[in-house]
Order: sequence, then C-alpha cells, then structure tokens
Amino acid sequence: MDTFSHDLHKHFSPFPISPQDLINEDYTSKVTCKIKTKAAGVAITNETTRVDGGALSSKISAKFAGPSGFAVDKFQLLENGGHKVETSLVGVVDGLKFTFKGNLDKDAGDLGVEYNKGKTFFTGDMDVIKLTKMNASVCTSMGAISLGGKAGYSFGKNTLTSYDVGASYSAGKLFAALQSGDKLGNANMSLHYAVNSDLKVASMSSHSAAEPLGNVWLGCSYAAPVGQIKAKVCSDGLVHACLIKKVASGVSITPSLQLAANNIGSLKWGLGCQLG
Repeated sequence: MDTFSHDLHKHFSPFPISPQDLINEDYTSKVTCKIKTKAAGVAITNETTRVDGGALSSKISAKFAGPSGFAVDKFQLLENGGHKVETSLVGVVDGLKFTFKGNLDKDAGDLGVEYNKGKTFFTGDMDVIKLTKMNASVCTSMGAISLGGKAGYSFGKNTLTSYDVGASYSAGKLFAALQSGDKLGNANMSLHYAVNSDLKVASMSSHSAAEPLGNVWLGCSYAAPVGQIKAKVCSDGLVHACLIKKVASGVSITPSLQLAANNIGSLKWGLGCQLG
C-alpha cells in the first residue's frame, strides 16, 4: 500500500486493517523466524529467513523514543550488510510531525513532514541527499466520504513525474476506495466488509482502457477456534492460504500455502514464527 492509500484508510476509516493489509499481509513462501524483545527502552527485532541452499539470512532492527519528541523509529542492519534509518520528531507544533528515512549505503535520504488538522491530513517529502525529487499528498474527509490527491516532481527533469487522485467511503461495516494510478491512466478499487466480528472479506481490482478488468484479488479472514484463517485468490489462478496460530504467550506460528488452481504440482509452502 502506498502512502496515499495508507492515508485515506488510516485517517478516515474505522477499520484497523485495510483491504490491502487483509489481502497482502501474513502470506509467505519462505521459512522465517522473528524475535522481538525490549531492553532499556529499546525495542529490538531480529528476523531470520532460510534462503536457497539452507543458509540463514538475518536482519536486525531497533527503535526507541528519545528526548523532546524525537524518536528513532527504525535502525536496521540488512542481510547484505547495509543500513537503513528512520527517525521522527513531534511536539514542535500541534499536529505536525517531521520524518527522515534514509538508506545509508545508497546515499538516499528523504526528509518528510506530516500535518494533521481536523479532517485534513497533508504529507510531503523531499530527497535531501541528491535533491532529485519531492512528493506531496493531501486528504480530507466530509462525513463518510474522503477525498485526496498526490503528486511527484523531478528537479532534474523539471516536470511532474506523477499525479493521481482518490476517494473513499467508510460507514458501518463497509470501506470502499477508488484511486487512480499512472497519471490518471488507470484506476484501482478496493473494498473491505465486516460480515460479523469473526469474518471479514475484501477485494482489490485494477482497471484501465487497455485492460478494463485487470488483476482481481478476493480475500477473507476468519477468526476460527483453531486460529485466524486467511485465504485469497487472484484472477490469474493463484490461491493462497495461511493460518495465524498463537501457540503460547507471546509465540505465534503462521503456516502458509500457495498453488495454481490448475496445477497441484506448483504447491509452495512457507512458515513464519514470531516470538515476542
């Protein structure tokens, strides 16, 4: 989910999980183990993945809150030895948040600002290392309806690299969003409906002049006695399913399957384990 879609859902929807989260999160075809711990106010996450050949690859992240509204939201050591850092600062002005996201090995760093006032939310970010680009988005709500737009600008090319609009409707058990893409060249629709407290369904689809009905994803999440069961199917025939099972206090496992509906031999499996 891009920043614009995230803003429409996060700030103007009663649902804690978006259609994109329900359909895209938790499925895996890898074997991973994530360990979360906290010491002296620092939250540390170690995520290890089994790669081809059986070798183990790990990345370590840390986050902590500093003084006067400053926080390190992520300091990450990557599998390839690289580094990423994300920081934020709040409290300077009510409703205003400054952010920085950098990749220290690729000389990339974006300085951002988020401002939330009433029913309006604004974001902006600029590459402050190479000074090549900037992006901005704005969202506002009017009752159950939210509207927004986003744009990207290239300093080197002196032109807009992107511009799109979106709208969402959120009321009761239903959340629906329609967002353009590729400079208004296509449209993406997402729906989320809470059938009851246990069953949630969602869909995502893409539409354009060349492909009036592109990829379509249908997904559901069910809180069963055995654990949370999630499943999704795509118009290309791929079927995914996973089970999120809490096996002990602070310990959960997520077995996951993927296969093409017309080819049982294409079965792939994955297993996630989380401690903490």
